[in-house]
Amino acid sequence: MTNDAKNGMAASAMTGRAGAPRDIAEMVEFLASDRARQITAQTFAVNGGEWPSR
Repeated sequence: MTNDAKNGMAASAMTGRAGAPRDIAEMVEFLASDRARQITAQTFAVNGGEWPSR
């Protein structure tokens, strides 16, 4: 993928930046913590607001 394509994808995300492995790691850390003890049977999209075109 070219840098222009990567920059275009990042710019189209609601966050205005490309995702990073840390974004996923922070969600996993939260879900594994006691703070998420009441969360069950949910799907979380960690995608910066970017959804695939249909």
